[in-house]
Amino acid sequence: MYLCYVDESGDGGKLDLALANSSPVMVIGGFAVPESRLTSLTVGFLELKRTFNPSELGNAELIDVVRHEIKGSNFRKDIRSSSRSRQRRAHGFLDKTLRLLEEHEGRIMARVLVKAVGEANSETSMYAGSVRALCANLQQYLHTCDSQALLILDSRNPKKNAGNVHGITVQKFDKAGDPLPGIAESPVFGHSDTHLALQIADVLISGILYPAACHTYAGDLTGNVHSHSGFAEVRDRYMDRVRKLQLRLEGQDAKWQGGVVVSNRRHVERTGAMLFNSARIPAQARESAASTRQSPSAPEAGLPVLL
Repeated sequence: MYLCYVDESGDGGKLDLALANSSPVMVIGGFAVPESRLTSLTVGFLELKRTFNPSELGNAELIDVVRHEIKGSNFRKDIRSSSRSRQRRAHGFLDKTLRLLEEHEGRIMARVLVKAVGEANSETSMYAGSVRALCANLQQYLHTCDSQALLILDSRNPKKNAGNVHGITVQKFDKAGDPLPGIAESPVFGHSDTHLALQIADVLISGILYPAACHTYAGDLTGNVHSHSGFAEVRDRYMDRVRKLQLRLEGQDAKWQGGVVVSNRRHVERTGAMLFNSARIPAQARESAASTRQSPSAPEAGLPVLL
C-alpha cells in the first residue's frame, strides 16, 4: 500500500507582467511513500523541525511540533533575501527534507503548468486535470507492483475540494469498469497542521519544484518576484535528485511516462528536460538571469506570498 500526499503552489490567475507577484506557473504534485515507511519518515521530519527551530521547538510538546508549520513559501522568501544565514538555513532544510524522501523510498510526481502571458486560465480545470493525470500515472505504476494507493490532498475549501475529485469518483464507478483499480478510494483531504506528510509535500512542491520551475520557464521576466535569480540555485542543487526520485515508467516507445511532467504554454521550445538540466536552457536566458544577480531583487514589502 502506498500513501500519496499532494499539494499545490502558484495559482491559475493570468500571468500579468505589470504585477510583481503574478505567478508564472502552477505546480500540483507531491510524493508517494510505502505505508511501512511512513512512520519513520514522519518521525524524521519531526526531528528536522526541532533541529532547525531549537528556540521554539527544542523543548516543545509533540503536538506543538506537529502544529508548527514550516512553509515552502517561507524558504523562497529566505532565498530571495540578502541574508546569507537565511539562505543557508533554507537550503539546509530543503536538502534534508529531500534526503528523508530518498531514505524512505519516496517517489515524486507532479504537473508543472507554465502560463502564457495574459492568457485566461481555469484554476479548477488546471487542478482537477492534474489530479486525474497523477492518478492515471500512479495507476500505471501500481499495476507493475500489484499494489494499491490512497491519495491525500491538502484541503482547500469544501467547494474546491469536491470539484477536484468528482472526476475520479465518476471514473471509478463507471458502468464500463474502473480504470483505476489500484486507487483504493477517491482522493481524500487532510489538513497540513495535522498531517505531517502534507507539510513535507508543501516543502517539496512550494520550496523546490515551484521556484525551480519559475526560474527555468520564467527566469527572463523582469521585476517578477517569482523569477528571482536565487532560484537557479534551487534547481541546480536539487532537481537532479528529484529526477532520480520520479515515479515514472518507461513506455513501449522507450519514452518515460509520468514523474514530473511540464506543460509549457509560454515557451514551447523549453522542454520538460530543461527543468533538470540548466545547460539545456538557451544561452540568452542564462545570461539574462546572470545579469539579474547583479541587480537588487524585486521589493517584497507588502506583497503576499503565494502558497
